[in-house]
This record gives sequence, structure tokens and C-alpha cells, in this order.
Amino acid sequence: MVSVIISCWKRFNYMEEILQTWINEPEVNEIFVWDNSGKFKSDLPIVVFNSQKNINPSVRYAIASMCKNDTIIHCDDDVLPLTGITFDLLTYFDKESFLSVEGIDFIGNSYFDQKRVSSFDLDAPKTVEMVIGYLTMINKKHLLKWDYSKFSKYQLEMELQIRLPKIKRVVVPTKNYRELGCGKDEFALHLQEEGRAIKEEMYCRFKKVYMV
Repeated sequence: MVSVIISCWKRFNYMEEILQTWINEPEVNEIFVWDNSGKFKSDLPIVVFNSQKNINPSVRYAIASMCKNDTIIHCDDDVLPLTGITFDLLTYFDKESFLSVEGIDFIGNSYFDQKRVSSFDLDAPKTVEMVIGYLTMINKKHLLKWDYSKFSKYQLEMELQIRLPKIKRVVVPTKNYRELGCGKDEFALHLQEEGRAIKEEMYCRFKKVYMV
């Protein structure tokens, strides 16, 4: 069985639909929501944490220590899962893999010199240099040993992969999810200018681990 963890920040228009889809997935029997705005409420059979302070979203990784399952899905608040997504991920999952629906192959000397790899374009799983967020699956054991207060909020998955050099990074073929338009609103971390320099610094660390 699978535990799902979602972190959110003032994006509630689709949250009930997102949660209900995960509830309907037969492989999912546990859902946690970390709300960094302190305002989200739901009557659905889930666990909601309301934080009165907007802390680093890497707290979603720390929640793994509370999960009853070893297989963990992390889903962003701007991604709508569709029926069958859990099965699609599990088809290619093992304990030493970090699966995602999107990844990056680097083609230059900068974080921003990259080629995106999307699950929508694949007929078979593809190993990539780095998986990115949105919708990922990982074994809980890889999430239990880090001080997440030291993680940058701008690229959580890169930080984790720097610390897990032997993990297999794979984008899986699936069309059972949909990115929502709110991913480009004023709350989107990946669009914030102050994060660019941090991503470049992290890329240099990442390159030393994987690309020497």
C-alpha cells in the first residue's frame, strides 16, 4: 500500500478534487496534507496539518516518518492525479528508485541548460540525470535521515538526490495526471527570481556528485 503526502500554500480551488482522486486509488490507504497557510480544512478521511508559519516545503519529506507505509508519493498542490496513476508508478518502482513524471538531462554548464523529460512523451521508463517534483514515488527509508531545515525550498528534489548518489532516477511513462494552471501563479517557487542563484549553486554541487 501507498501513503500520499501533499504540501500546499493557499491553493485550495482544486484541493478537494485532488484529495478525492487519491482516496479513490485502490493502492492508497493514507493521505497527509501539510498546509503552510494554516487555513485549509477538509471533511475527507485524511490528516491535515495547519502551520501558522510558512516553513520550508521540504517538511513534506519529514512527514514520511509518520507514514505507515514504506512506499511514499509526494504530490504538489498544482497537480491533479487521474485514475491509475498509482498503478503506473508502482509498475516501475523498487526500493532503490526515485520515480517521477518529469526529469532533466543537463546539456550545458548551467542548471538552466537542460532538456526536460516528460512522462507524456515516453513509451518506456527513462533514466535521467535528475528527477524533479510535481509527482514522485520513493521508499520511506531514503527520507528518514536528513535535517530538512537545511534544505533549500527552491529545489527539494535536487537537494535530496545530492544526498542519495546511488539512487536510480527514473521518469515513468504515464498520462494519468494533469498539471493545473495555478502552477504559474504568484506562489510558484520555481518562478521566483531569488531562487535562480540558489539553483545554480546547487547544480554545481550536483555536478560534482554525478557528472565528473
